[in-house]
Amino acid sequence: MTTNNNILDAIINDANDNADNATAKGAGLAALTGGGTPSKPESKSAKERKAAKARAGARRVARENLIRLKGDAEKAASLGFNLADPLYALGTEVNQWGVANARMEAQEHEAKPRLLDALDQMEAQVATEQRRSILLPAGSLEMCPETGRLHRKGKDNGWATLTKPAFGHLMQTLHVKGDSAASYLSSIPADRRAQEVNLTLQHEANKNRDLQLLFRYPEGDASNGPQIHCVATESYAPFGPVELAQTVRKLADKMPSLRDARAEVLYEGTGQTKIRTFALSDVEPERYCAGEIFKAVFEIGTSDDKSAPVWAAAQAWRNLCLNLLIIDKATQGLFSRRHVGDLDQLANDLAVAIEAGYRDKFLPFVDMWSKGREHRFNGFDEVLSALRHLTQQDAFDAAKADGKKWSPNRAVTDSPQMYIPGISASSLTEWIAEAYKQEPEASVTGLANAVSRMPHTTAESSSPQLVQTIASSTATRILEAPESFWGKAVASGRN
Repeated sequence: MTTNNNILDAIINDANDNADNATAKGAGLAALTGGGTPSKPESKSAKERKAAKARAGARRVARENLIRLKGDAEKAASLGFNLADPLYALGTEVNQWGVANARMEAQEHEAKPRLLDALDQMEAQVATEQRRSILLPAGSLEMCPETGRLHRKGKDNGWATLTKPAFGHLMQTLHVKGDSAASYLSSIPADRRAQEVNLTLQHEANKNRDLQLLFRYPEGDASNGPQIHCVATESYAPFGPVELAQTVRKLADKMPSLRDARAEVLYEGTGQTKIRTFALSDVEPERYCAGEIFKAVFEIGTSDDKSAPVWAAAQAWRNLCLNLLIIDKATQGLFSRRHVGDLDQLANDLAVAIEAGYRDKFLPFVDMWSKGREHRFNGFDEVLSALRHLTQQDAFDAAKADGKKWSPNRAVTDSPQMYIPGISASSLTEWIAEAYKQEPEASVTGLANAVSRMPHTTAESSSPQLVQTIASSTATRILEAPESFWGKAVASGRN
């Protein structure tokens, strides 16, 4: 530890020596510009740039900032995020614009809806569009030479129009190779284009009489007939925004941290849909620094026009400057699949990837930034050890308020569990264990939730009010205890 401290001190001293030198240079520059004649004439803008650089360099590196930032960088690296180095000395505090931008980040983060609310808004919009899929034999279709619309032989005239991307899909599906060929056909007069398309449709239908074409379109605004935005074969899996939202909702039911996350949905109609959840650092804006890893993003996306696959990715954001304007975003792709195959299997595979990626690439940042950078418990024995140290005074105070006599000597100092007068240690241990099992995350917040739930779900006592009083007091103290407490309490339990 001494070696690490020496290295850390050397880094801080070096950064602060540079700051002192920059201050001196800035003062010399001020003297030159204020009362003397510079040896080399400089434009006003050049002088201002130098002075600004000197002031920026003079910002000092605090030891606690450097310790925090090095720890965060090590955590990000361990998760596989390759982030760029800052442009200034690691730990140099941001300037006034950086503080203002950090405050704005926090305000925008808090203004974002929770995940399920964001999904509700998007699904309501998609519902108005009434998206439809229809399979038609290739040989049953023709393109009208006058209008360029598709129609079904003998059934209608001018059934649907094709968007430019959808026309490209049709040509690709009919084995017209290359984007240039599709572009050429879309640019020629309608009668010639219809002639070429109809010949190709008939040719492919003759080769494969079972060839079916899948058409995707919104029916909500079909006053002029459907507008096709996607053409594919029957092997296409129409995994669009609704299917994406349904997959995420099912996961949110069993993952409270996902359900409660701040989120946004970027919806491009029949194009791409992206669902993003966010985690933001708990560091105060005034303490933001160059090298601050301050945001994590988990993204899931799809498209309904073949413009993108079904995918999932995680991001870590790092501030590189003093204004919080130059940001490096390291991205890890976690899932990518074309829209082919069984729809249910695609949804299941995506769900597995989301659950694993969210747990391994996103939640570690949430844990690092939430509730004082929460301690994670390794097994129930650690929970009991921590409770023993936390609850001795809680139990004494609650028992006294209830008019019961209780000696601290009988309490938790001699047995590794929370103590409630009149209830055996083994019963109480079972109650806490049962409540704790229901928590999906082995964190301080999870423990507080379990203790709060215990009187209502598992505890049976002749003094229910006493149990609830102690549980409520304990849950409050769990959330208020500093991070340093948990490490010491758990470590003492091992001795």
